[in-house]
Amino acid sequence: MMGDDGVVMSGSNIGLLAVGIIFLGAGIVFIRFRRQISALIANGQRDYFGEVGRRVAPSSTPALSARVGVGFIALGVIAVFCALFLKVSS
Repeated sequence: MMGDDGVVMSGSNIGLLAVGIIFLGAGIVFIRFRRQISALIANGQRDYFGEVGRRVAPSSTPALSARVGVGFIALGVIAVFCALFLKVSS
């Protein structure tokens, strides 16, 4: 891929761009399906950890899943900008 100054993007930049796009997608999925993800996590905690899982399961809230999604989006944006605007020298 050719940049503005005629420099071809390196493999590291292309890899970082791919990681950024994956993080953006994961963040959107976490925000869009936050209720289902929270229920899945809470049910898994109840099923796999017994009494301890039943006590900690109520802490798996949709708001927490949304915050995780926002974090993924922020990391994805940073990764995409780094891939597009920083040059990695070999």
